[in-house]
Amino acid sequence: TGKKLRLKDPVTFNEKLQWLKLNDRRDLYRICADKLQVRDYVAENLGEEYLIPLLGSWENADQIDFEKLPQQFVLKCNHDGGSNSVVICRDKEHFDKAAAVETLKKCQITP
Repeated sequence: TGKKLRLKDPVTFNEKLQWLKLNDRRDLYRICADKLQVRDYVAENLGEEYLIPLLGSWENADQIDFEKLPQQFVLKCNHDGGSNSVVICRDKEHFDKAAAVETLKKCQITP
């Protein structure tokens, strides 16, 4: 915003958000940021009926067995919240699997 943040005594909404990022470190935030861990949390605390079906979980894009996926599906990286790592398949017959794998590999975290 171009202004110095008042983190000792935050006043604006933005200052309060930044203060929370630095000072409020609840485990629940980490759990909610993980697409797989949050499923376990929701199932335990609210019930499995609130979850959409999980079609699979893979360590890397090369492991995806596209034959086992339904006619329509969405693939997302667990570590990323951006749209760059989301692949949407509306019709598997016309779906470019190689392009999907390439897209996901660009977002893959390598050890």
